Amino acid sequence: MNSASSLLLLLSLLALRAGGVGAEGGIEEKTSTASTSCAASKKKILSFGGNGMIGSETLHRLIKTDEYDITLVSRGSWPFDAGERIAPHVKSVICDRKAGIDTCNDLLDEIQSTDEYYAVLDFSAYNPNWIKDAVEALVGRVRLYVYVSTDSVYEVTEMESYMKTGRRSAETDAVRPVDGAIRERLNDRDSY
Repeated sequence: MNSASSLLLLLSLLALRAGGVGAEGGIEEKTSTASTSCAASKKKILSFGGNGMIGSETLHRLIKTDEYDITLVSRGSWPFDAGERIAPHVKSVICDRKAGIDTCNDLLDEIQSTDEYYAVLDFSAYNPNWIKDAVEALVGRVRLYVYVSTDSVYEVTEMESYMKTGRRSAETDAVRPVDGAIRERLNDRDSY
């Protein structure tokens, strides 16, 4: 099972769960005050990142289900084929997390105008403070926050990059070299 399939399974299991994350970070039961028409509407997903290698495949699969209203938060770039597969199907909010979420007025407006996110997917937190900032901004509005680990596991392999081959990575590509010197050389290329 690949990362995108695992995340879809997780979201399916979430559909069976009645509770959410409360203001104190614990589980609380949600009572629905929504009308019947709102209950039939799409579930809201907020995705930090999701236009890169791992996130775009996950979002593409979520888009294909037609069950989710997705807002994607990024610096505004659309690498690989994400401009065609993802961009036309999501609401895009530009925010550079390095500057802090508090500087991203469009994101803060989006969060304030949303009662509840079914899930928040975080593909772009390279710093623990970025997760802390996001969680603080989303208190009481999120059922599930999913941090998806970095793609660095693929960078410390001997496989050729997408830019060279045009082939997407697979989970089976995450095989580290046996030789310790080669692992160190590959690891040193990773800037984070």
